[in-house]
Amino acid sequence: MTEFVFALHPVGPLVTAGMLLWPRAQAREVIRFYRDFIAEAPDEVAGGVALLTAPPLPFVPEDVQGKPVVGVIYCYVGDVEAGEDTVQRLRDFGSPAMDLIQPMPYVALQSMLDPGNPRGIHEYFKVDWLGSLPDEAIDTFVAEGEQLPAPFGQLILAPMGGAVRQSSTKDMALTVPNAQWMYFCLAMWMDPGEDDGNTAWARGFAAAMKPFGLGTAFSNFIEPDEGDRLRTSFGEDKYGRLIEVKRRWDPHNLFRMNQNIVVPAAP
Repeated sequence: MTEFVFALHPVGPLVTAGMLLWPRAQAREVIRFYRDFIAEAPDEVAGGVALLTAPPLPFVPEDVQGKPVVGVIYCYVGDVEAGEDTVQRLRDFGSPAMDLIQPMPYVALQSMLDPGNPRGIHEYFKVDWLGSLPDEAIDTFVAEGEQLPAPFGQLILAPMGGAVRQSSTKDMALTVPNAQWMYFCLAMWMDPGEDDGNTAWARGFAAAMKPFGLGTAFSNFIEPDEGDRLRTSFGEDKYGRLIEVKRRWDPHNLFRMNQNIVVPAAP
């Protein structure tokens, strides 16, 4: 029998959360500021910073819709007023083109970006941990983002901290390195004729960011064409245990439509 035990934590019912958008021309400055902001922020602050295209939705100002922007997703899991006080530094930086941060249900924050991921969209991902986020990495991140081939694509920088930083990787099913950041390169497009261009762009982005990365990722963000990266990301001990489980319970590889564990052939 396989068993999962979840420890639930109360959130809300309201949290201070939402999104700030700035013109893409301010991307380098916004990301640098966010990096320094998050280094001093309390553990109650969650979110990330991203390069994306502003969606044509009613809550987005018309003069911003369809244009490249840099956005910050913000969530304060705690007292609503404390969340408002903490976010003020972000609101005061530069010239935000949109401010949607307000008290809202946590589930409303979760669904805020759903329209940017329509059913039937094509996807190709590259993800890596970053030990730190120096200015050179930010410059590379932004420069590569200028070449994004489809408006659905996104580049996200997510800070790692809080419970992730405080937990022992020995107690986790996954191996989480001692990293301050993770990037998500999400190539997404609708036209099948654009498959090659989008996958090539994502691979080029990963190559450009390689000097700053640790070479591992969460297993669900590893593409089938990435060789032994799944094994590397689990680590030899945990991957070895998975091989033994696979050999015992699924020797014919029935369950293979996943991040497949390859069982070595018998000598």
